[in-house]
Amino acid sequence: MNNQFELKILPDKYDLATIKQWLYEEYLRLNCQSGFYCNWDMIETGFEKHRLLVYSLKNKPIGFVLWHEFEECISIDIMAIAQPLRGLGIGKALVEILYIYFRKKNAFALKLFCAPKSSVSFWKGKMKFIQFPNRGYSESEFTFYKLLINTNLSVTKPNSQNKLELWDDEPYMINIKKPKWSWNIDDDLRYNPIIHPCNYNWNLRLTRNGEIIKDDKIKYFSNKSIEKGDFLYINSLEF
Repeated sequence: MNNQFELKILPDKYDLATIKQWLYEEYLRLNCQSGFYCNWDMIETGFEKHRLLVYSLKNKPIGFVLWHEFEECISIDIMAIAQPLRGLGIGKALVEILYIYFRKKNAFALKLFCAPKSSVSFWKGKMKFIQFPNRGYSESEFTFYKLLINTNLSVTKPNSQNKLELWDDEPYMINIKKPKWSWNIDDDLRYNPIIHPCNYNWNLRLTRNGEIIKDDKIKYFSNKSIEKGDFLYINSLEF
């Protein structure tokens, strides 16, 4: 994309009116059955609260992102490209710009719910977003996330002497289940934190020098918070 494209952090009322027009035209083409025009009140509120980003070409809005933040995790509520320009790589270019923008805001992850379901092929296929595991909440299976920072990656065969293990279940179940995710803990977690979607009732176990140091539900595991939003977030093992 060349410099004729711009991400507008503070769009104006002209941008808002233009977006409303092309969303309404799409809504009519869909026989008033679907489309993001149905969410116009939410979009307008986002504009007023400075949670609307506009992607423009030659100063004309061709896409937008409605978002909100919770504990350094960015939820993308709506992202849309003007219908005549879809399929040209503009959406991919916009998302890649979002990575840079939200990293500068110190966000560690993007999260979203794929709607319509057909957008899964874009988010999961093209943008390599990861599907949330079943966390036991009333959460759609079409919820995805993307980490924006370097992390300590889970491994299938962790170091038996120094590791962190996470079960997707409560402690009373761990005797009959293997941990679902494991991490080696030899690296400095300040620069490569352990980040993973979680349920605060899931069991977490820390092993150091072959000895189990801690073994408990996430919510009881430490006297300091090791959760951010919907994620386990550990950047230190000094509890």
